[in-house]
Amino acid sequence: KNEAVYNSLKNSVIYVPYRQKETILITTYFTGVADPQRNGKWQPKPEELHPLIASMKGQKLIVLHDCLDAQDTINVKYVRVETRINPYFQRWFSYYAYLKANQHAIDKVFCIDATDITLLKSPFNQVLPGAIYTGDELEVVGCQWLVNHHKHPVLQKFFAEYKDHQLINAGILGGEVGAILPFIKDMIDFYFDAESDAFHKKQPGAGETDMGAFNYMAYTRHQDKIRHGVFVNTKFKANETNIVSWFKHK
Repeated sequence: KNEAVYNSLKNSVIYVPYRQKETILITTYFTGVADPQRNGKWQPKPEELHPLIASMKGQKLIVLHDCLDAQDTINVKYVRVETRINPYFQRWFSYYAYLKANQHAIDKVFCIDATDITLLKSPFNQVLPGAIYTGDELEVVGCQWLVNHHKHPVLQKFFAEYKDHQLINAGILGGEVGAILPFIKDMIDFYFDAESDAFHKKQPGAGETDMGAFNYMAYTRHQDKIRHGVFVNTKFKANETNIVSWFKHK
């Protein structure tokens, strides 16, 4: 009886398949393209992923990579992808491709750095509908490092106008997949526009890292949705743990 009903409805516009959507953490580990902050390529060191993997506590982790020879486990899935551009922006292209292709099966997601983030406790039961969660630092948008390494005119104007706003960190981005995909799409669009400007207008491109674009998108396009603070991550570079934060950020 059920088979007949299924076959009669499966091509109908009213058919919605039942799926148990999952919550995932996703990260990237790229060594095939040069890191502009290190003036060269990283050597693959799979052990760098061990702290993150060991902290999973049963959560599912997707590792997008271009260099690893690793077998999937119960909680960790390795997905090889092609890398072509600056790894700080490549990760957003790779995140978007994976999440877009699998959005039907994903409820909530956190995109996290591979080598300086560990999970302290699951964030998923505290995620609010439509909210976008990011990491942050005890620094401001107008800091000299950001200004010096992200020279595109749009970003320079943004840094000046938002100079006293707290700097948020691109190492953590999470929420419902439906909220995260538009943010990532904006990052990708900015990269294309900035690199096109660099080519045609002979001016600086998107920047050495994604931090300029990440803060720009958060504060100018998604400011009403952004949530960050100690409940998301520990103090940046303090190498500390606590009972409040979801993530430890090196």
